[in-house]
Amino acid sequence: MIVNGRDAFVGSNRSRAHSSIDAALSRPEGIRVVLDATRDDDRRVSVDIKFSTAPAKGTVLQLALVQIEALTEVKAGENAGHALRHANVVRGFQTVQLDGRQSAHTTFTFSPAQGLGKKAIIAFLQDPDTMTVSGATRVDLEK
Repeated sequence: MIVNGRDAFVGSNRSRAHSSIDAALSRPEGIRVVLDATRDDDRRVSVDIKFSTAPAKGTVLQLALVQIEALTEVKAGENAGHALRHANVVRGFQTVQLDGRQSAHTTFTFSPAQGLGKKAIIAFLQDPDTMTVSGATRVDLEK
């Protein structure tokens, strides 16, 4: 697990995860990211993004189109007969170069097979050199 691009550790270390997340949440709020996502049709989502202040030079915007929930019925192997539940399955990912801009626009296109289930857009501002996250948000998409 990596928290805010800074603190890396084994995800099963619950106490370390809690303390790292608590420490990240205690820091001052970074740049506020506001998303306006609209489904154009069954295959496309348009996303308008605004920031409370212009991000530092070199900062990129990472965007993920996620399926909020998914279920896999396992047919073979050690998990045969079990149903595996998944959260926030990434169905599309984009990196937007901001070049100091205080807003951006992008579009996600996905196949009809990916059109099943509730979706959301997760976005975060990141320094590509240090991997530090300076702002993040999520917006659920209406069906």
